[in-house]
Amino acid sequence: MHRIVALFAVVVAWLLAVSPVQAQAPTPTPAPPSIVGYIVNADVANLRSGPSTDARIVDTASKGDRLLIYDEAPGTQGWLRVFRVGEADVYIADFLVERAPITFYPIDQEPLFVVSGRAAQASEVLQLPYGGYRIDATVYDVSFKLRIRVVDGYCDDVTLFNELDFEATRMTMSDAFVSMSCSVVFETENVDGEWRIEVRDLIVDDAFLIANTLKIEDGTVIRGEGHQLTMSTALPMGSWMVTAKVDHNMFILWSYVMMGECDSGAVFNELDTDAEAIEVSAVYRSPKPGCMMYWQTDNVNGEWSLTFTRLQ
Repeated sequence: MHRIVALFAVVVAWLLAVSPVQAQAPTPTPAPPSIVGYIVNADVANLRSGPSTDARIVDTASKGDRLLIYDEAPGTQGWLRVFRVGEADVYIADFLVERAPITFYPIDQEPLFVVSGRAAQASEVLQLPYGGYRIDATVYDVSFKLRIRVVDGYCDDVTLFNELDFEATRMTMSDAFVSMSCSVVFETENVDGEWRIEVRDLIVDDAFLIANTLKIEDGTVIRGEGHQLTMSTALPMGSWMVTAKVDHNMFILWSYVMMGECDSGAVFNELDTDAEAIEVSAVYRSPKPGCMMYWQTDNVNGEWSLTFTRLQ
C-alpha cells in the first residue's frame, strides 16, 4: 500500500503540473523507434537476416506470437522489418503476419509468462506474487471462458472472461487480476480452437507508471474493441462528460479507481436489442486532487470509443 501511495503522489504532482525536480534541464535522449504490434498467423514463420528468401534464417516465430514491426514504408516489397530489443533487426514476409488489435500496455512490455493451448484445459500451478496483473487473451474461436482457480493464498476464484461472438474468427480480450501472493490455475472452457494468455505487471515502478498513464484532457478519446482493460488514466479534478459510441447493442463500462475519491462501479450498463449501435453519455466527477484509474469494457463485441469532455 505504501508503494501505491507513493506512486499516486507522483501522479498528483503531474496532474497539478508541479515538477518534483526543480531547475535542471532534462538530458536529451534518442527518440524510440516507431513500432507497431503484429501477430503471426502462420504455424511457423521464418525471421531472416534480410528481406529475401535467400537470406539466412535467424530465428522462427509461432502462430499467435506478437512481433514489433517498424512503422515505415517497406524497403523491399512484401517484407517487414522486425524490431528486437537488444538484438539486430530481422525480416519477415508480410503475408505471415497481421496487424495486432489495439493494446493498452506498452508495445515492448514482455509478458511475465505465457500460457497457451487448445480447447478446454487446466494450466500448471502458477505463482502470482503480491500485485496487480493484466491478463490478455487471444482466442481463435467464437466463444471462450477463463476461470482463475486459487490453489493457495487469500485470493478469490474468479471467472475473468466469458465471451461469445458468432461472427468472430479471432477474439482478443483483457482484464485485471489482483493477487495477494497466490498460487493459481488457469482453466479454459467453451472453446475448441487455439488460445494464448499473456500475463503482465500493471505497475512496474513509478517511471513506468508516468510513462504509461494517459492524462485525460478535454477531448481525449480512448478507442478499443470488445472486452478490454484500458491503460492507467489520470483524471484531473472536475466534472467530466463521458460519451461512449459503441458498434454493438450491448455495453458495460466500469471505472476501477486505484487512488483518489472517484466512484468505482458501473458508468454504463446498456442493452438495446433493436439497435445496431449505441451512443450514451454520463457525468463523472473527479474530486480534488484527481484520480488514477482504469476503465473496463464488458458485454460488447464491436468497436467502441470513450470521449471525455470537461464541463465548465
